[in-house]
Amino acid sequence: AVFNSTYTTKEQMKSNMLNVLLTEPGERVFKPDFGVGLRNYLFESFTDTKSLEDRINDQVERYVPQVELTNVELQKDPNSHELNVSIFYKVIANNELDAIKVNFSPDGGQNASLGVGGY
Repeated sequence: AVFNSTYTTKEQMKSNMLNVLLTEPGERVFKPDFGVGLRNYLFESFTDTKSLEDRINDQVERYVPQVELTNVELQKDPNSHELNVSIFYKVIANNELDAIKVNFSPDGGQNASLGVGGY
């Protein structure tokens, strides 16, 4: 099989969340507004993390209505091109808490940690 199957609601929500976070706007043919586009923020020298947080909240609310965000933490070092995003959420179907942490580094590396922060 080319794709790994998900077997639980929790796994599917993680997959949906990562899809929304990592997809660039305009990448989907009939959904030009779909995606947060975290990679776009990596080399920008922005200090207003509120706009990125609002974008994440809007995209998750629109495209992953099965979860409720409980907290979004953003860390962007203005002197380096590192971006760390931690998203804590609740799966509405079963009230299960979970989290995703996505880290981007200047060497082009990307690391996604699933189920961080004691979730």
